[in-house]
Amino acid sequence: MNNQMDNRPDRNRPNRNNPGNQGPNKNRQSILAFLICLLISLVCLSFVTDMMSDSSSEITYDKFIEMVDKDQVKEVTLQSGVLTVVPKIQKSYYQNASYKVNQMEDADALTKRLEGTDIVFHYEQPDAMGEFVSTMISVLLPTVVLFFMLFTGNLLISSFTDNTADSFLALFASPMFWLSLLSLFVSFFLVFSAFFGEEYGWRYFLQPILQEHFGMRKGVLILGVFWGLWHLPLNLFYYAPDTRLQSIAAQLITCIALSVFFAFAYMKTDNIWIPVILHFMNNNIAGLISGGTVSGAVIEWKAVLIHLIFYSIFFLPFLASKVFRESETEKK
Repeated sequence: MNNQMDNRPDRNRPNRNNPGNQGPNKNRQSILAFLICLLISLVCLSFVTDMMSDSSSEITYDKFIEMVDKDQVKEVTLQSGVLTVVPKIQKSYYQNASYKVNQMEDADALTKRLEGTDIVFHYEQPDAMGEFVSTMISVLLPTVVLFFMLFTGNLLISSFTDNTADSFLALFASPMFWLSLLSLFVSFFLVFSAFFGEEYGWRYFLQPILQEHFGMRKGVLILGVFWGLWHLPLNLFYYAPDTRLQSIAAQLITCIALSVFFAFAYMKTDNIWIPVILHFMNNNIAGLISGGTVSGAVIEWKAVLIHLIFYSIFFLPFLASKVFRESETEKK
């Protein structure tokens, strides 16, 4: 299985001479489909990003007591010496915001304090398996779904620029594509070591060093440049030996854009396995879409420009996410 990143802007380009892709009516349909896909992508992106947003923050115990006295607390859960406080007023429709508080009094005293209020109080024993499942559902699944939508949405919308959307969409109508996609869950455990090795070096080791020296955002962008140049031999002699400069440019665009999202996911979860899984998805889903052909491409500068535009639109906005702003503040 190919463990290298397939960055070619034309990796999902079917035959452009297909008569079904020609004609003014087809162009109008493509424009309409483009607008619909863009709207759906933006709505899905907003929904999943909201799901991934950090719904909890730490407050002091005095602040918790103040909220109790002001009747602002709906529910309190005590587990492993930490209180999870759910306020009555919620800002998000999709999830319940909460606060984390270190326990400052024993459970009996806390129960007595909450007596006479309408606050729902729970005391839960530590549950390692439950916490693992909760993490998988609340962190890993939204991250993977978000990346899959961004990745495939980027390819779909860019396919409208050269009238290949019909052939691209035909992939998703094929049962074999979905079977192959499901098989990735099994193949991950057979090949993850290569992706873990790369991500351990890029995200776990080098990213904090670059962010320490150049800032949270600039450090990630510089990492993307290094990551792109890492693929230089492949760009020169394998991916597109006849259009080497275009291949290098496309690779740098891909790696810089993905570095932003991978850094966002890693900093959000503080779990190196998240970018490992995302890296695996990127390479192998690209392989499924391209039919496994990753060598000998001829890349035009126009395709590189389109690549730049759509990767920038889909991935660079994550630089403005809360996780980068908070980390910059902590660094200062």
